[in-house]
Amino acid sequence: MIGLLLGANGVLVVGCEMVFVNWAQNRIKPRFAIALGCIVLAISFASLNLLDGVPNLFVSMGILSIAEILAMPFMISWITLRAGEASRGRYLGIYAATYALGHILAPIIGTRMIAGAGYASLWWLCTGIALVAAIGFSQLPPATARQSQP
Repeated sequence: MIGLLLGANGVLVVGCEMVFVNWAQNRIKPRFAIALGCIVLAISFASLNLLDGVPNLFVSMGILSIAEILAMPFMISWITLRAGEASRGRYLGIYAATYALGHILAPIIGTRMIAGAGYASLWWLCTGIALVAAIGFSQLPPATARQSQP
């Protein structure tokens, strides 16, 4: 069942992300697409507590897939535009390192939280973090290249 769930995410993202990005790239500011993606992510996490049963896991994964389609490509574009030519590699390196760090720490922190406080607490915390992230991303400066020293 987990494979089907993850596969559904992959199919949705592969099938829709580039179409959406092509449509949205000149219509939506990256920081607002990212913030909207975080809001949709919060809805996905909350739905894990509010909906019951295996079919609703697919609903939650569909919502999460939409969040991924909204936020992920625009994170990269915001970073590359904001960094400027001279600093682009450093900015992308820091992005990749923090992304990897999240993949390392999330299972450790998440399983400890589940053991101590339960699944519901984890998903409500993730909901809150996603909402705080949405506020933070909405406050980012515009994605215009800044003058940087190599």
